[in-house]
Parts: sequence; C-alpha cells; structure tokens
Amino acid sequence: MPTNEAGSADIVFAPAAVPARGQITRLRGQLAPQTQLVAVIEGADDLSPSAIECLFGEGIDDLIDPADAAAVLLCIARAKATFRRRQALHGEIEMLERVRTTLLAAMNNLPSPIFFKDADGLYRAFNTAFQTFYGKSREDILGASAFELTAFSTASTFIAADRRLITDGGVQIYETDVADANGAERHVAFYKSLVLRDDGSVEGIAGAMIDITERNEMEAQLREAANRDFLTGLYNRRYFMTHAETIMRRNQANGRPSYIAIADIDHFKGINDRYGHPCGDAVLRHVADILRATLGEAHLVARAGGEEFFIMLNCSSFREASRLVQRLRDAIAKHPYDWEDERLWVTASFGLTDIRSEERSLSPPLARADEALYDAKNHGRNQVQTMETQFVSDSGGI
Repeated sequence: MPTNEAGSADIVFAPAAVPARGQITRLRGQLAPQTQLVAVIEGADDLSPSAIECLFGEGIDDLIDPADAAAVLLCIARAKATFRRRQALHGEIEMLERVRTTLLAAMNNLPSPIFFKDADGLYRAFNTAFQTFYGKSREDILGASAFELTAFSTASTFIAADRRLITDGGVQIYETDVADANGAERHVAFYKSLVLRDDGSVEGIAGAMIDITERNEMEAQLREAANRDFLTGLYNRRYFMTHAETIMRRNQANGRPSYIAIADIDHFKGINDRYGHPCGDAVLRHVADILRATLGEAHLVARAGGEEFFIMLNCSSFREASRLVQRLRDAIAKHPYDWEDERLWVTASFGLTDIRSEERSLSPPLARADEALYDAKNHGRNQVQTMETQFVSDSGGI
C-alpha cells in the first residue's frame, strides 16, 4: 500500500465480496480525497452492471478480480498514471493560486479602479481603488449594478457601452464624466474587454478606469497658453487669424457684416528709449487691460506684435463699430499710466474697415485697416481713421 507525503495511502485495496450498501461509502469517507480506492472482488467479471454502477457510485476508483494477475498490474499502472496526473495538476493549481494571489495583491495596489462584472452587469470582482472611487464597502458593491453606484444618467451610459461591447466584441475605449465618492465630477477613460467562456459565450466584462481629469485640464491650459500672448494675456496673432476668419465666414453665411480694426500705441519707441523696456512692457499690459475691459467677451482682441493690436468687432453696423473704436481710443487717452514717480499719458491710433461679402481671407481688410491706421498716424495720432467699403450681403442688399 504506497503512501503519499502526507502519510495517507495512495492506493487502498479493499478485498471483499460484493459489499453491503453503504460499506464503500463509509470507507471512502475515512480516506484522503486523493487516495485510489480499489475494490478487490472475486468473480468481478461476473458482477451485474447495476452492481458495478452501485460500487462506483459509492466511491471506488477501480475494480479488479484478484485471480486476474494482468488486471491487477493494469490497475496499478492506471493508479500510477493517475498519481502523476494529480501531482502535475496539483503543481499547476498551486502555481495558479500563487499567480492569482500575486495578481490580486497587484490589483489592490494599483491606483486605478479595476473591475469585473458578469453578463448581467453585476459587479463580481474589483480592487481597492474601485471601492475608494465610489466610497462604498465591498459588501455594498459585490453583486450591485451600476445603477446602485452612480447617477442614473451615468449608469445608463455604462450599460449602453456594455451592450455595444457585447455586440461588437474586441476592446472598448471611451471617455465620460463620473461623480466620485465626494460628488466631484471626474473625467474618466474606460478600457473594457469581454471575458469569454470556453464555448465562446460571454462570461462578463473586465475593465479599468483611468482618471484623466488633471491631464485634460493640463492640456486645456497648455492649449490656452499656446493661444495667448505671454506679455499681455491677450490672444496672439496666430489665434486671431484663425478665429477671426471663422467669424468672418460665419457672418458672411448669415448675411451679417464684419468689422476689423488695428490699434497702435503712439510714440511707443520713445517710451522704450526714455524709460526702458520694462516700462514699455508695463504700458503694453496697461493698454491691453483697457482694451479687454472695454470690449468684454463679445469681441475678439489680440496683440499682433510689438505695440500693435488686432480687433474683430461684433457690431451690426459700421456706425456702431466706429463708435466702439472711438470709445477704445478715448479710454486709453483718459487713463494715464503711472511709472515710478511719473505719470505717462498714453494714446493710441486706430484704423477701422469693414469686410466685404466676397472676401475670403483677412488679408484685404487688414491691409485696408492698416492703411487707415497709417492715415491716423499721419494726421496727428490719437484718433480713429476709417475706410468703409459698404458691406454687401449675399442676398444683394446693402
């Protein structure tokens, strides 16, 4: 009777006539689960099928007739093969258990929420980060649906995405807003994949949540910074050219006029030469603040470079645009800038024009506005010069 490392028998031969009902069951209960129980019965070949079925039903692993030496040897060979398979399987199970334990520990240490839900959409496994994100205990989440964890609209988004994944298969990636345990809206990227059974049916969905709120905010800040003039905080020339043309085309499509102006600080070189470039920079910021405060959000203003500014005016008539530009000139002239112990009376000159309905770029109107600005400089500065071409709408009206 060989034994395993635990000291229990690997094979137990149970000599008997046809045992009474329950005898094998009791013996089976006294043995280790891995023990091979072999019933040794004289005349085993003559047993009826129902008797053999009863023996195996009560727990024997094999059946031999002691008079059949070949059958005994085959039984032992089968037992050895079974032991080898069990040992190999036991080793694989131990390895898988170690891997499972390691993976679970790793999952719980990961900062991103990870989850598995079954084919019915109920959460069956998740890591600590998942619990923390929703601020719920393991008992609250286990077996719960998305509707029990988050707002109805958000849960509906999850369920719709799951249905698409089940239909389409593969890997699914999408972004959405989810409220965390504190009620704060977080922008989250979901990565999901189907888990399939051996027969190809859906076992469930495994997924991870990556919080990209800060990343998106940083990207937005970087985009905004790329669109801004570093000195004045106004939009830069590149941004102005792109967005002013968009406004121009939209207005033309809707039969609305567009107006564009160029402003230039008077005698700016003299300010730099007399007071230095730090003072010049401060004056640029001063004028930019006045333009921003006077125009508000309805109009587009940018520092074009040096002491020059571009303005796209959202006005319904040339008269209204001209009055607004006069207000800008007046506001600059009436608000001096104090540099150290000296008050600087800063002024600016403006050139204003309209954009014709057939014009497809800003180059022609900017050239006209620049020409009007040149006239303002030549006529004494601190003034507005205009060059109206009469806006003609697509319908033919003026």
